[in-house]
Amino acid sequence: MPTFKDLPFDFSINLTKGDILSSSVKESLFEHIKNFQCGHRVILEIVESEGIENFNEIVHFIHEAKKLGCRIAIDDFGTGYSNFSYLIKLDIDFLKIDGSLIRDINSNDVNFMMVDTMVSFAHKMGYEVVAEFVDNPKVQALLESLHVNFSQGYLFSKPAPMIDVNI
Repeated sequence: MPTFKDLPFDFSINLTKGDILSSSVKESLFEHIKNFQCGHRVILEIVESEGIENFNEIVHFIHEAKKLGCRIAIDDFGTGYSNFSYLIKLDIDFLKIDGSLIRDINSNDVNFMMVDTMVSFAHKMGYEVVAEFVDNPKVQALLESLHVNFSQGYLFSKPAPMIDVNI
């Protein structure tokens, strides 16, 4: 977090279920957010690829993070144990649709229907939607037609070892 404290960007931190259930990870994360007073710029992305058995602990974690000003995303939605019913019980801000569904929505009707359903549900719940793995303009045009809020992928930028602060 010290790297980000003086930059004008919001930033995301991916967390697994194991990270969230780890007292030392939680304490360290929340302590840094408090010390750097950056909660309003932090998006905590909970990786969705595993089932959530410790539901109450996840809900408590989200509640504590929200008190610090953090926003919450469910990452990689559409993989693993995707479950719309638990989404309605979580106080999230973003639903990030997994790239495996996004990558070929311009040529795979089933994936298009699934993404369309996810986006519609997310918007009705008041979530913003992020599409992962966007790598060509045709896919991006379809995502725009579905009213996806944000896209990320090689179409926009390749991963880099350093943040370009001149963006």
